[in-house]
Amino acid sequence: MFEFKEQKKTEGMNVPNIMSALQALAHEQMNSDEQTPGEVRVSTLIERGYLTADDVRPFKGMDLRFPTLIDASTKPGAILAYVHTPDDHFICALMDGSVQQMTRSVYEAHMKNTHLNR
Repeated sequence: MFEFKEQKKTEGMNVPNIMSALQALAHEQMNSDEQTPGEVRVSTLIERGYLTADDVRPFKGMDLRFPTLIDASTKPGAILAYVHTPDDHFICALMDGSVQQMTRSVYEAHMKNTHLNR
């Protein structure tokens, strides 16, 4: 489910806290028989007390989402988090610490190549 072996400091984002929050949410969902969604919104992690707004400061006021099936051990370019913009682009924070803007087609191809399938 959530398996993160690589933890790097992405500018302004507390990646270790984000990883811990996603893992804690996964454990909570497993214990309550909830199915883990394909992605988690940052608002859910903040509302449940797993993160603070300061942990994701660069994305303040945005609908930040985290894909839940990251293959970080073999794909350091995997998307850690993303924001979908009104002009149908995706601003993505990658596990390697970079931030990239992608078109929908590039984003979908990137997700297919770097994330685990259900």
